[in-house]
Amino acid sequence: MIWTASWPRGRPSVLRPALAAAALLMATTPAGAAGEAGWTDAAPVAELRPTSQGRFPVRIPVDENPSGCRESHWFYRDQTGPSADRIFDRLLEAAVREQPVRVHVTGACNLKGFAAINAASLEP
Repeated sequence: MIWTASWPRGRPSVLRPALAAAALLMATTPAGAAGEAGWTDAAPVAELRPTSQGRFPVRIPVDENPSGCRESHWFYRDQTGPSADRIFDRLLEAAVREQPVRVHVTGACNLKGFAAINAASLEP
């Protein structure tokens, strides 16, 4: 069965093919899809911002980020997830000491293009 829509008064919109293409793209692309999971290289924490939205974004100017997310220096972690407190403490410690830190990215990106992280490791 072919679905058709009748357009209200006037000619059919040019949006019809665009909407069909967008629907196909959304149906074939997983939400938050980006790249691969893995460890970044080590770099000092440049910015750590706890928010009232239940997550903390962190900027770490790394050279290698396997996630493939649009913002290669920005990462985030939901504060309610497992081990979130330990990850935040480790990132805060790295920022205070100006010590390099590596983060493990999950391969997922948020709408801002930040990579999701699930671990952090202080480097000597």
